[in-house]
Amino acid sequence: MSILSTFVKIFANLGNYSLLSRNTIAQGQPSVAMLAQTAAVAIEQCNLRDVAAIAIEREQANEAMQRSELRYRRLFESARDGILILDKDDRKIADANPYMTELLGYTHDEFLGKELWEIGLLKDENASAAAFQELQENGYMRYEDLPLQTKDRQRREVEFISNVYGERNQQVIQCNIRDITERKDSQEKIRQRDELLQGIFDSVSSEIVVVDANGIITHVSNSWERFALENGALVEPVGIGMNYLDVCPRGIAEDPSANRTSEGIRAVMEGKQPDFDIEYPCHLPAGQRWFKMQVDPRPPEVGGAVITHSDITERTLAGERIAHEALHDALTGLPNRSLFVEHLHQAIAYAKRHDNYLFAVLFLDLDRFKVINDSLGHIAGDQFLVRIARKLESVVRPEDAIARIGGDEFTILLNDINSIRDATRVANRINKEFSQPFPLAEQQVFTTASVGITLSKRDYTSTEEVLRDADTAMYRAKSRGGGRYEVFDPSMQASVMALLKLESDLRRAIEREEFCLHYQPIISLENNRNTGFEALVRWRHPERGLVFPDEFIPVAEENGLIMPIGNWVLHEACRQVREWQDSSRHNASLSVSVNLSSREFSQPGLVEQVSRVLEQTGLPARSLELEITESSMMEKSHTVSALLGELKGLGVKLQIDDFGTGYSSLSNLHNFPVDVLKIDRSFVMRMAPGNKSSEIVQTIVQLAHILGMEVTAEGVETAEQLAQLRALRCEYGQGYHFSKPVDGEAAKRMIVH
Repeated sequence: MSILSTFVKIFANLGNYSLLSRNTIAQGQPSVAMLAQTAAVAIEQCNLRDVAAIAIEREQANEAMQRSELRYRRLFESARDGILILDKDDRKIADANPYMTELLGYTHDEFLGKELWEIGLLKDENASAAAFQELQENGYMRYEDLPLQTKDRQRREVEFISNVYGERNQQVIQCNIRDITERKDSQEKIRQRDELLQGIFDSVSSEIVVVDANGIITHVSNSWERFALENGALVEPVGIGMNYLDVCPRGIAEDPSANRTSEGIRAVMEGKQPDFDIEYPCHLPAGQRWFKMQVDPRPPEVGGAVITHSDITERTLAGERIAHEALHDALTGLPNRSLFVEHLHQAIAYAKRHDNYLFAVLFLDLDRFKVINDSLGHIAGDQFLVRIARKLESVVRPEDAIARIGGDEFTILLNDINSIRDATRVANRINKEFSQPFPLAEQQVFTTASVGITLSKRDYTSTEEVLRDADTAMYRAKSRGGGRYEVFDPSMQASVMALLKLESDLRRAIEREEFCLHYQPIISLENNRNTGFEALVRWRHPERGLVFPDEFIPVAEENGLIMPIGNWVLHEACRQVREWQDSSRHNASLSVSVNLSSREFSQPGLVEQVSRVLEQTGLPARSLELEITESSMMEKSHTVSALLGELKGLGVKLQIDDFGTGYSSLSNLHNFPVDVLKIDRSFVMRMAPGNKSSEIVQTIVQLAHILGMEVTAEGVETAEQLAQLRALRCEYGQGYHFSKPVDGEAAKRMIVH
């Protein structure tokens, strides 16, 4: 190949062929010298191109590095973790990102040139040396929860990771610090909460088991473990990892519905029902206990259930006590009206289904119980009722039912009797038992019962009808003196209707002022002079004419109408006597006696009422004598004594009416500020020389005189009785021997003018 062709090829390869072609065209064939010169120029241009390419590559590399550094700087500065760059040789901080300054509170410049221990990341120089030794050996160091202190001395916890980066001669240490204080605080709160919940879980008295979605036990309370330990022979032990659905039926084997219990738990776990509970008994060494199992679902995302076993023995027993108290009389322990009505309802229903079934109901009311209660006090009265209950239990069969349905009212249901004779025999046996003396409050007390009997019949449809008829028969027995029984007869219903009409008429009588007073003179047995009158109420009935108090006063006492009637009697008697006193100076000493019933005597404001009537009528207090029954005075003697003292303070006189028929205590009688004892007519009417009634009257007169009291004898009807009373030095008398009660006009004519 020629030199020319060689240069041409070189130039062509160098990309300068165009230059050679131009020179060749312009000058013809080039010389060797020209070619050599051209070749030198081409070679120089080629070197320049290489240099330029290298420069370009370097520039591009620099730009890429700048972009990389910019990205790194952006990441460095925007990172939400703290980043420190340390010089590997002196381990001092060369750079810190903004979050690091925010975390520790130092400025960027304050970081520079400091070691880690100087900014609180490591404890001291020794700790720093040990840490970097670890870095040297492992190529990194890591602390999961490193405590540090900020510039303003706040405590933080961080996660610390350190690595070495760079070429051997240009290595740096990068430390990444992540603030985990909030996470650690949250974890601590969760730990404390879990600890608290576990403490509560373990301290509750109920036994708690937590199961997962498959029935596997995940938690068991300490109380369950204690319970199982104490009753290991009878209680199936449970533990974490066991399947509760397998254990449960064995654990409550005494519950006949144990399988249903497992099904209920499973239904709750599967979301088929919202919850499940069951109560069951368990015979333990200490006795029978009652438990309640309550199953509640856990959140759906967790699954499973919380099963609570609670000892409900006390609640169950309390419920039984409440149920018993709701259906039994607290004083006697007998069934009350509600339970008796339930038994009676069952008897009526059974009688309708069985033609040969017969039952009877006995309605009992104790005769004169009020006298016993008022005389001996409520405590003694309660003791008396308890003894009555025990006696009644002794005269009936176990299949019969007894109840206390009121104060002194009892009922008996005789089941499956043969005839009415079975019921009457029980009634007779009751009064025979009651005829025996009751030792009570250091006294011998006797009583009887008025008994009403009704026999089952086909047309009874309600318990009210049965009790109504038995009650009606009882009132018939009581109206005939008590201490006996009466069998219900339909004709008795007419008496009940008459009683209801009487009550209705009595209410209208108060509104229409249909009452009037009659007066019975009280005579001085020493000189036969009329010293005053006892005011006795009468009812001018628009249809029946004059009605005596023994017909309507008991009704008025029972339904509370006695109060307005008594107020009217007191006011009218005081007004009338004051009018008679004003009519003549000879009548100035005239007095009037007014009876106070037990309810009137116990009413609040009695003293104020008497004082008001005296003021309204102008009657001198010394002219008013208040008669109070012996039984009323004996009730709550301390309270009564104070009340009598207040009445006495008004200036009125006080009398004990019907003395000898109650249960007076001589010590109480001595303390009462009483002026007069009125001997009950029952003793006076039976007086005869040498008999017991005469001796009783003599004793009463002597007792009254010893206590500084005067005596009035009621029911004086014969001259012989009058003579005996005078011989006994009785001060006053009243009765038909002197005069029967008369109206106001007739009484006025008796007064001496």
